[in-house]
Amino acid sequence: MAVIFETAQYAHVLRMLNSMSARDKSFRTLQFVAKLLAWRLYYNGSSLESVNKWDTLESQISFARKLFSIGKVFDYLSKSYFGSLQIQNPLSSSEAALPSIQLTRDIAFTGYSAMELVGWLQKARLIDCPKSKRVSTLSKQFLAAALLSSCFAGVYNYQKISEQLKSIQASESGKTKNEASIESLIREKNEIVYFAIQNALDAVIPLAELDVLKLDDGFVAMTGITTSIMGLYKTWSSN
Repeated sequence: MAVIFETAQYAHVLRMLNSMSARDKSFRTLQFVAKLLAWRLYYNGSSLESVNKWDTLESQISFARKLFSIGKVFDYLSKSYFGSLQIQNPLSSSEAALPSIQLTRDIAFTGYSAMELVGWLQKARLIDCPKSKRVSTLSKQFLAAALLSSCFAGVYNYQKISEQLKSIQASESGKTKNEASIESLIREKNEIVYFAIQNALDAVIPLAELDVLKLDDGFVAMTGITTSIMGLYKTWSSN
């Protein structure tokens, strides 16, 4: 056992699991694994008791995860406020395009966090919410809007970085003098593509739940597992 505990890999795992992001992504992975198993058992005609066991687990993990995101509404509200201060003459200034997209994203995340908070308080029976279904629908709509806005922001940043790379590489001495800058921009482009794919896949989940996309629970669960693992991988590589 001492051989395991003293390895660098074990220490790395501990550092990763000490972060809130890694724990949340781990629980999110388990949540969608439970959802996938419930769908698979139902699809195979298993007993209702077996299906409900995994449905209950998925619901309980989702409920627990929402508890740790209660304060996010204030975080996104603050981001929305400061984001609005960055926008000046949005109709005449092309430089306001990205802040406008980011502001839309932050406002949508604020709405999503607020609806999730109301839903959690209602499920915990701390408040009475007669329009709980409407709150749930609004939550999914806000989340879809936020994730799609993140994708648009990624596309915008990707285009800007591509233009910078072309400008540097077009100059005669650009490649030799700015080799470090080129490598940095390429890494940044790869990061943008990675997170754009992750956000696009995550957007599939609320869009499917809203019946905008006609997808079964199995596909939605696999999408959630994929994006959770993508998030875990980024957390692993950054620790």
